[in-house]
Amino acid sequence: MSLRYKVLSAVYVALLKDNKVVLARRYNTGYQDGNYTLPAGHIDEGETALEAGIREVEEEVGVKVSPEHMEFFHVTHRNSIDGKVYIDFYFTAKEWEGEVQNMEQEKCDDVRWFGLYNLPDNILPDVQMAMVQLKSEIYYSEVGWK
Repeated sequence: MSLRYKVLSAVYVALLKDNKVVLARRYNTGYQDGNYTLPAGHIDEGETALEAGIREVEEEVGVKVSPEHMEFFHVTHRNSIDGKVYIDFYFTAKEWEGEVQNMEQEKCDDVRWFGLYNLPDNILPDVQMAMVQLKSEIYYSEVGWK
């Protein structure tokens, strides 16, 4: 009989404007520091992926996105390098209120716009894969499995 494992869940939001996307460079977190990622975070108990995405974007880059402006584009089943298993939900948003800024300077040392076709080399591999899927309209992928 197979054992069931617990799966964590996270959400990522690609803020898109003029063929550019907002990325934040991780700093002082103990996980993938120095690499860029989308605004992201764990989904809290009792929270939907959509609600978590809206919350994380406001906490990390200071903009407010309405639910109707969030659009699902990908889900990843990820076996993380830290040994944890995740289901990662990816959304895009093309409209929001406020200006993008670094709201978590203790965990992020750079927030900037990158061209969708010119992402940095130091980007989380799973985020890079999802961004490729955004362009190809493939909605499911697996990362870190043998």
